[in-house]
Amino acid sequence: MIEKPVYIITFDSANYSMYLYKLLKEQSIKIYMIQTPCCLSAGCARSIEVSEDKIDNVIEIIKDKNAPIRAIHKKYVNTKTKRYVYEKIDI
Repeated sequence: MIEKPVYIITFDSANYSMYLYKLLKEQSIKIYMIQTPCCLSAGCARSIEVSEDKIDNVIEIIKDKNAPIRAIHKKYVNTKTKRYVYEKIDI
């Protein structure tokens, strides 16, 4: 079974991550607060993981509320190497 891609939102501070987490939970969007993968950031240790089917809603909220984020990365499995790949996306 192939894993579905997920999106990881990184931040410059824990306060920023909690702010967006609160905004998204208020909209009943299913998200997870996770530890930031070390290959993505040496800064804030908190990130938000979002499923592929919800990322457009999340990006809309980020833009509407001017929520401060560092970046959004698409996380998926490279089928040849069987390793995770993190691809930065533009919003």
